[in-house]
Amino acid sequence: MKIRTFRIVTQNIDRLAAAFIFFGATAASEGRQVLVGQRPPDFSTWFDIERYLASAHAFWHGNLSASVHLYPLLYPLLLAAFAWLPTFYMTLFPDVLCYVATLVGFQMVAARLGIGRWGALLLFLPATVAYFTGGMWLWPWNTTLSAALIWLALGFACEIGDWQGGSSPDLRRYAMLGVLLGLIPLCRPADVVVSGMIGVCLLPLLLVRPRRWRELGAIITGALVPMAAYLALYLAIYGPRLNDYISGTTDAGFNFAWLGWKSYLLLIEPRPWYPYGAGLFLVMPWLPVGLAGLLLAFTERETRWLAALLTLPALAYAVVMLSYIDFLPSGLWAMKNAHYFKWLLPLFTLLAWWWLSQVRRRLVAAALALVLALLPTCVRYEPVPAAEEAPARLVVFSRPKDSFGHIYWGSSVVTDRAGPQFNVLDVHLVPDKRGLVLAEALRRPFLGDEQWLWPATDPLHRIGARYAVLHYVPNGSFRRRAIARYRRAFSFGWPCWLPPYACPLTLPPGP
Repeated sequence: MKIRTFRIVTQNIDRLAAAFIFFGATAASEGRQVLVGQRPPDFSTWFDIERYLASAHAFWHGNLSASVHLYPLLYPLLLAAFAWLPTFYMTLFPDVLCYVATLVGFQMVAARLGIGRWGALLLFLPATVAYFTGGMWLWPWNTTLSAALIWLALGFACEIGDWQGGSSPDLRRYAMLGVLLGLIPLCRPADVVVSGMIGVCLLPLLLVRPRRWRELGAIITGALVPMAAYLALYLAIYGPRLNDYISGTTDAGFNFAWLGWKSYLLLIEPRPWYPYGAGLFLVMPWLPVGLAGLLLAFTERETRWLAALLTLPALAYAVVMLSYIDFLPSGLWAMKNAHYFKWLLPLFTLLAWWWLSQVRRRLVAAALALVLALLPTCVRYEPVPAAEEAPARLVVFSRPKDSFGHIYWGSSVVTDRAGPQFNVLDVHLVPDKRGLVLAEALRRPFLGDEQWLWPATDPLHRIGARYAVLHYVPNGSFRRRAIARYRRAFSFGWPCWLPPYACPLTLPPGP
């Protein structure tokens, strides 16, 4: 028994090292007082994490009241197994397990690109906790569990893709993949596109001659089992209706028509449209190189199926998240919403390294792939003053003497010639340090004669019905007219996220 335990430890020393690093980074991020239980961790007061914790404690005590279960149930169920511990350790231990599981899946995929387990670990750490954006891993969000499920599913899919026939396949591996594909959308419903795209990549392998119906049946059965169990729990809590989380997400919705616009703001440069923040490519400039690696992988027969397996889920997920109304540049770093991209960052780090490994062998193809990856980032959306009758993406108001949070989350409304647009879900009001408030269009352009009314004239609006949005009433209601309006203008130039960072960061004077 001791020899077997020693063998298991020595065979997994890389994963144990990752667990130790994760534990140390998390402990260092909170400090001694949290570790010894003298105060709760900083994250425990954030609204979404607070609701995870409340749901987990409710499960621990057998409470199935709908009032305490807001978010999808899978992550709180995992936390519930540790709910007897202090808050910090209640989230730390399951997150360590998720982190190591993510590494395991990452290593399985990296092996298809000729990268060993230790090499994969050295790539994985900078893309997660070793980089200063590690906060997106060190705080407990359900994206930590979803990243583990997605990477394990990709790893199992790679193993199935490697099977060339001959000996009978292990149906348990297919069933396990099915379980993972079923669990992914139960953790975060929007991630159903990831499960779907992995399934799309596997179908050609399972339905070509000879058709592998048993393996396909094992995957489907494996997926249905957790989904059926989850449905039973959901009905026991909410009954046959949509819960507040699903209804709220539906209210927020998606704006696929503005995908290019949102991609520019979140990935390239949010300023001066937003008063602060930085695009993802500016913070992590190797990500476009990872895109070049993905393009390069399509040029070789040996890696083409793997490229499709990685591209389709990543592309579908990115389209959904970038189109999500409530995913904004103002929250990308300040509110740590970059954790939405948690599972994608290791992927593009891996592909960036693979691109570098191919440069010497295929210089022309690698250079062409890099050019194609960088070319879209040369597009610019520059603000120019908009005439009164012209559609505008941004209008500016003078700032009242209220706090950032009161304005940013307040229940106010911006009206224009087409009607009212409510803060948070239709527009977003973002104060800056110059005494201005920038009203950001989220669903449609502003159409002239914009006025800011506070408090909102509709107190029963859906915002207040489903979210704990601040219903702050200022000292006396007011009506303010826009003092500047801006429309977007296309241009093409050196990428804003690369030195010398030449794009303007302040709004031009209004008309």
